[in-house]
Amino acid sequence: MLLAASLIVLASACWRMLLYVGAYGLTIRRVMSLWLMAYFVFLTGVGVVRIYRERTPFLRVGAFALVYWYAAFLSVNWNTLMCAYNAAH
Repeated sequence: MLLAASLIVLASACWRMLLYVGAYGLTIRRVMSLWLMAYFVFLTGVGVVRIYRERTPFLRVGAFALVYWYAAFLSVNWNTLMCAYNAAH
C-alpha cells in the first residue's frame, strides 16, 4: 500500500514538473528533479520485487543503480539538449 501511495505522489510530482517544463522551459534543476524522480520510480520497482522475493538485496541494487544513474546523467550534454528544447518550444 505504501509503495502504491509513493507512486501516486511521484506521478503527481512528475506531472507538475512537466507542466513547469511546458510553461517555462527546461533548466538544469528541472532536469535533475525529473531524473531523480525516475530513480525513485526505479527504487519503488525494486521494493516491489523485494516484497515478493525476500532475497533481493535492495540496498545493494539501489546503490549500484544510483552510481550508474549518476554516470548516465553526467554522460549527457544537458546544456545542448536544454537549449535545443527551449528554442523549439
